[in-house]
Amino acid sequence: MNSENHLPRPRVVITGLGAVSPVGNTAEETWQALISGKSGIDLIKSFVTEDFSVKIAAEVKGFDAAQYVTKKQVQRMDRFTQFAVAASLQAFSPPIWPSMKTARWIAALSSAIVFAGCFLSAMRSRYWQSAGPGALAPFSAPR
Repeated sequence: MNSENHLPRPRVVITGLGAVSPVGNTAEETWQALISGKSGIDLIKSFVTEDFSVKIAAEVKGFDAAQYVTKKQVQRMDRFTQFAVAASLQAFSPPIWPSMKTARWIAALSSAIVFAGCFLSAMRSRYWQSAGPGALAPFSAPR
């Protein structure tokens, strides 16, 4: 093959790391847990499992979204979106990005779009079926 058939290799720069996972709520905690062989699998505690045959899962534990966003924002975000925002803010934390407040939110929202409220939407759907559409808050509507 001649050099004309080869595309230039893209360059990647990792400017920060963030993670919220079943074994740690920061990239450092997650890495330390992984290299020490810690498992994130445990009995499910986030919902009642009596009607399910599976009773174990890898759930995020000890996560407090209020460390990353306001209480009002926590109430308006799905849990998975909270994880994405927290991990993004960890990755863009000072001193790497000391004055990039807007960029933080752009990155957080870009990351969050993958799961963008799937769990919350399912919960609202169940609630709507039992209580009727008038019972849902205006923030329940997708944007």
